[in-house]
Amino acid sequence: MQGSNAPVVAGFPIEAKFNPFNLPHFMQRLHCPDCSFAAECDASEMLRWLQNAGMLRRAKDPDASLIEELFLQTADRFRCPACGRMGLIVEEVKDDWNDEAWGMARTCVRCRKPISRERLEIFPNATLCAACQNASEADEDETPEYCPRCGSIMTLRTTGAGGVQRYALVCPQCRR
Repeated sequence: MQGSNAPVVAGFPIEAKFNPFNLPHFMQRLHCPDCSFAAECDASEMLRWLQNAGMLRRAKDPDASLIEELFLQTADRFRCPACGRMGLIVEEVKDDWNDEAWGMARTCVRCRKPISRERLEIFPNATLCAACQNASEADEDETPEYCPRCGSIMTLRTTGAGGVQRYALVCPQCRR
């Protein structure tokens, strides 16, 4: 295949029988710790790196999960095309196309921070982030009762009449 006019990507010839559009889109970053070589690899490029290392040469349509797993496990067999070092490092490429990065995420009405995607999947109508929701629920439990007569904070006192213990809110200033 070296003498043919087949297109070459990342130093490896593309095989016509492999269709990268059949695979889900996932990206891995391959880089050399000794030099500045770095390459972002999609499924077809991962397959080319694996085939160059002697793996999956006979597979006509390999499974995407197999390609990714083998790519992650055999990165120490890959040779850097820039310096020749054996053993490259694989990192996952972060997805920059998210709503938070573009300011389109739903924000909390209290703290103005983005509400997590997981929370919105569970509670689609949520207007508060998890931290503010927890704080508001804690505030509801600890909201003091005020005396309608003098305005001071009422306290909870026990009264025991007839062997039954009862609780009552009593104003410490006007004793009502």
